[in-house]
Amino acid sequence: MLASLPPVWKKGEQPDTSYPAALPNQPFRLDDAAIGKPLNSATRDLVHRFYQNREQINGGKNDRFAALSDAGGLAMGYYDGSSLPMWQLAVQYTLADHFFMGAFGGSFLNHMWLVCACTPEFQSAPDSMRAKVDAQGRLLRKADSPLPRRGQ
Repeated sequence: MLASLPPVWKKGEQPDTSYPAALPNQPFRLDDAAIGKPLNSATRDLVHRFYQNREQINGGKNDRFAALSDAGGLAMGYYDGSSLPMWQLAVQYTLADHFFMGAFGGSFLNHMWLVCACTPEFQSAPDSMRAKVDAQGRLLRKADSPLPRRGQ
């Protein structure tokens, strides 16, 4: 378990200095005074790919989302939208709030599964686009990766 959350990363593996450097390892409000992001402030997209998703779930423990995110600690951030005018409508009518993904991966893959229960294939993908995995089927990391090594 991480003692504190990793930094919030910008795209390109640079820490986002608009967030505190060492957040406690727990969910945190983005719109709270400590962070100060207004409700209309967009955050960056979080990783949602097959191998990362599988490792984030960590055998059912669901405890590696911040450690294995390309956005770092942002994976634990949330907004409290209850002051927004549409909040009650969202509470009553949000669509797909009980949608469970059909496949590990991003929204495109899960849209494919929702429509045809199939995974698109790219049989002739160049080697540079193919995932490199270890003997246990886990994604290999670059030596300079900010993500934790095995066993950490």
